[in-house]
Amino acid sequence: MMAGTGLARTAPRMLQVLWRHVLPWLARMLPDTSTPERSGKIAAWIVASKDLEGLSGVIFSFDGKPSRNVWDKVFDSEIGRSVMNDSMELLNTLR
Repeated sequence: MMAGTGLARTAPRMLQVLWRHVLPWLARMLPDTSTPERSGKIAAWIVASKDLEGLSGVIFSFDGKPSRNVWDKVFDSEIGRSVMNDSMELLNTLR
């Protein structure tokens, strides 16, 4: 969950207020919840870290450690191909 982003833009007004103003503060305490700033720092570290070169198949938590709360289906190659194909199809419609 990424509180404070536009993901709740179609939700009822009260939920939007909670999403934008309350949940970013709670994100520090809830498991598997982050903020765009915190996730951005970890994403930059993953991309730039020499320590992670050649590492594959690891999903990191928002604290930079390998996540222990990963749904098994994330590693299903058929689902991965489907997500990639659907994503590329969607991107092609934006051209």
